Amino acid sequence: MRVLFCGVGEAFDEAHPNTCLLVEATAQGQRREILLDCGFTAPYAYWRHGPALNASPDGPDLVWISHFHGDHFMGFPALAARMMQAGRTRELLVAGRQGVGMAVTRALDLAYPTLREKLGFTLSYRECETGEPMEILGLTLSGAYTTHNEPCLALRLEDDTASLYYSGDGAPAPECLALAWGAGLIVQETFSLAPGAAGHGSVEETVELVRMANPGALALVHLERTLRSDRMPEVIAALDGAGYVAQAGSIHDVAAV
Repeated sequence: MRVLFCGVGEAFDEAHPNTCLLVEATAQGQRREILLDCGFTAPYAYWRHGPALNASPDGPDLVWISHFHGDHFMGFPALAARMMQAGRTRELLVAGRQGVGMAVTRALDLAYPTLREKLGFTLSYRECETGEPMEILGLTLSGAYTTHNEPCLALRLEDDTASLYYSGDGAPAPECLALAWGAGLIVQETFSLAPGAAGHGSVEETVELVRMANPGALALVHLERTLRSDRMPEVIAALDGAGYVAQAGSIHDVAAV
């Protein structure tokens, strides 16, 4: 499993695209591409950086939407329109929490009212229920709700050899610990240094999660923009070697643990 950090920014960061990951996985011996979240500015980062991971020109096999805030799913209409232009004919699977199909359909119709009838490929939706792992394309997906102020599903993604925990937004709730346990890589939203940013995670809480979950590695994303631009030494000090701050365009090879 390999992870390309297409975007690493929060909702309103002018310097860093919205957090978005492209995962290259192997399921039943076949290569799969999974896009994790697709906010306002994410498609452009995906198109820019995707070639570094040999991304398919007609888009990923699966898109995961952690929750329905604009910086995590409102880029989907642009993604779909460009896949249509690329001549995609194969089905696209979209997975997320309950209501993902309705949310994506409304976004598509608002952005481009006639797009769905012209796509040329089928959009299929899968709803993930907490406590019930589901199999998609030979991959195992499991979800647990974080503490975000919009219901947000953290994801554990497992392929033939490795596992990834992706938080979406929000500090880890108790149920997230089991999801993150022993993952080859934890990717956690850390909006602030210390707890207190409503609905968001912090570096301190993330370090505690890593201490308990014992993952192979930790990458921080979605830092508040001034924290990233002006206070990085404090972030590094608070991490105390537990992980690193992800940069757009970087690739992480996820080791089996």
